[in-house]
Amino acid sequence: MKAAISSGEQFEKANAGWFDGCNSSKTPWLIPDAQYQWGVNIVNRGGIIQTRPGYRVRLSLPPGNLQGMRIFTATKEKSIVDTCIVFAVSGKIYYAPFPLVQPQNWNDFRLKNLSFDPSAKFVVFTVAEKSVSRASNGTLSVIPTYSLVMMQDGGATNAAYWDGEIDGHLDETAPALQTPRGLWMAFAGERLWMSRGNSVLASDLADPLSFTERTEGATQGDFKYKSTVNGLANALGDNRQSNLVVFTNSDVSKLLSSILDRETWNTTSDFQQLILPEFGCVAGRSIINFQGLLWWYSYAGLVNMESLTSQFLPTKIQYRDVEMARSKANLNPDLSGICASAFENYFLLSVPSGDTFNAHTWIMDTAIANELTNPSSPAWNGIWVGTRPVEWDAGTIDGHRRIFQASVDFQALGGSFNHIWEAFQPDRTDSYEIVDVDNATQLVQNPIYWSWESKLLGDGLDYKRFKYAEVDLCEIGGDVDLKISFGGNKGGYNQISKRHIVSTIDLNASKSTVFKSIADALKVFRVQSRRIKTETVDDESVSCPGVESDFPDNIDKSFSLLIQGCGRCGIEALRIYMENFSEPSVGECIPKETGINILSQDGRSYHLD
Repeated sequence: MKAAISSGEQFEKANAGWFDGCNSSKTPWLIPDAQYQWGVNIVNRGGIIQTRPGYRVRLSLPPGNLQGMRIFTATKEKSIVDTCIVFAVSGKIYYAPFPLVQPQNWNDFRLKNLSFDPSAKFVVFTVAEKSVSRASNGTLSVIPTYSLVMMQDGGATNAAYWDGEIDGHLDETAPALQTPRGLWMAFAGERLWMSRGNSVLASDLADPLSFTERTEGATQGDFKYKSTVNGLANALGDNRQSNLVVFTNSDVSKLLSSILDRETWNTTSDFQQLILPEFGCVAGRSIINFQGLLWWYSYAGLVNMESLTSQFLPTKIQYRDVEMARSKANLNPDLSGICASAFENYFLLSVPSGDTFNAHTWIMDTAIANELTNPSSPAWNGIWVGTRPVEWDAGTIDGHRRIFQASVDFQALGGSFNHIWEAFQPDRTDSYEIVDVDNATQLVQNPIYWSWESKLLGDGLDYKRFKYAEVDLCEIGGDVDLKISFGGNKGGYNQISKRHIVSTIDLNASKSTVFKSIADALKVFRVQSRRIKTETVDDESVSCPGVESDFPDNIDKSFSLLIQGCGRCGIEALRIYMENFSEPSVGECIPKETGINILSQDGRSYHLD
């Protein structure tokens, strides 16, 4: 496309290459050309805006209070499963083996020995390993290492475990001295670490089911903190050794979990050390290790940190979510349920914006920061909507990396609002399966609704008259409905184009034998591109002068485009056309404003005398 030029009375302003992502924290007129105001259900890779990858419902869960989930691979010899998803609903624990076939009756997949508080907000799952066995006389013996999943609900119920074969609650009282009640857990340095109030407890070495060492010897007892522990994480320090990171509301500390000999903990310098006296964590499920950095959500925003073992505190910790101000400004006061995950180069953070559940998932893409020839900073793509994740988890299943979310959704399937979704589906549709009257399974694919808002484009402070716009579209697949609107610094958006685009990429659904023969011959159809030219705008076709100005909406100093779509599509570039608008080069005396002047959220003006 052409660069911005002046040609007589007409101006052209082009915008493309949005490598730096969205930025809703700055005035839309002043953000760089490589950024845009906002994006919903889009990804931005290679500087091109595209419909986000799809979600697919893999399981409809029992109705009730969805409390958490975890991918678990059982390694015990007598295990009844291999890899499965374990989840909690209203205190009951269920499992779903891969390849995730919807059960006829969830009671057949319930761990019936386990029962947690049905009203608890969280049931926390942590995968640990057991390598020793303790006899009744206290003798230890080494056994083949196997994995187990530990479970806590915050102290209302005894801790529990499942190893793929045996499940049960644990007794923390003497003489059993098994895993105590608590909430947050992490497996680090061959021990299970867990939080209980403002304390952190450590299990016996190589046995997450036994806590006898905390009652014996010189190193008995727990680690105390000034306030409630809100999360734990296993992270590597500068020496590549395991460190347990402990988060409270007000600070971050570490324990040298790599030191296995408990008898030396009391004599080890800085075994328990404060890392950050501020930037504590408010949500245990927001803590994640991603691309060498430890990320978490603090009381004021998203932060990260690289070094855990430096002798000096970091000189500067910055909030990493300021560009997401539009969503962040509407967060629910209760942030404890924020959850994070990562997939490929994407960082995902689900937050309760405008909802008590996590209705917005913020998406950061670090691919541009990994380019060898032109490294840059990671970029926020915008938000994804449509689900409300309670917890994310990613894992490798049959050699493929996959990511899932447990979500409390807006719409019920099979009588339940609780579902397991798999994200990053390449077809770029949201899909689920239904069973018809003939008991046959049918896949329903819903196109994704998305929107994108450019920065305000204009030259200087002079008023201009908006005429029309051109938009170059790419990556079009299937049927796409598109609406283009323009807006200035004042008022709202005015629709100037509405299109239905057909880009046929799949003939398999057609009943025509002619179409089927074409599909068999051509095999694969490419996605398509279009150049869309909008209608020409005149003064009479837009909103009348309002409370902000005597001019209609098409006369302003700069303009942006709002593009809304349904279906698979991409935006490669845009160009807007404007005309000079002359104002008298004299001052004026403006009378005092009276009455009531109102501007609605969508930009409509109301004046009441």
